[in-house]
Amino acid sequence: MKTQEEIEREFKQCATCKIYKRFTEFNKSKQKKDGYLYSCRECSNEMARSRDANLREDPEWYAKDLEKNRSYMAAKRSDPSFIEYHDPQLRTNYQKANPEKNRAHALLNYHVKKGNVTKLPCQICGKEKVDGHHEDYSKPKEVIWLCRAHHREIHRKFNTIRQRLGIPEHNREL
Repeated sequence: MKTQEEIEREFKQCATCKIYKRFTEFNKSKQKKDGYLYSCRECSNEMARSRDANLREDPEWYAKDLEKNRSYMAAKRSDPSFIEYHDPQLRTNYQKANPEKNRAHALLNYHVKKGNVTKLPCQICGKEKVDGHHEDYSKPKEVIWLCRAHHREIHRKFNTIRQRLGIPEHNREL
């Protein structure tokens, strides 16, 4: 049988439910002496759920939270980078300036939804959430599947994805 000291080295008592649990069942906290919160995750989650439910029922709190969110979004909307990213006019201008790219993206999305083209994992790292990279916009169904990070990297650092993967260039004379 373990002594109280051995138990306290391997386990911690939850301040709420009073049950000894492994340290992995507690959230970490740099502010606490032992590096963990006083209540286990289960009790912490339950307390948060009940607190949130009580607050939602309080009309004063709800109004204050709604105003806080509105002021946050107003500040975001005045940020030039936010405006530029979400400006529908800029998106329309890009689409007008790049009709071939826009058509290729739209056709690829259509064929993915119809099931004619299957998304594959990123060809570099294997992540499942991917974008299609077109090397030739006149062939909208011919894409190389890349995660967002590698897709950006390709556009930043390399002229073609083929250089990155070591695949020989297409023979364009055919």
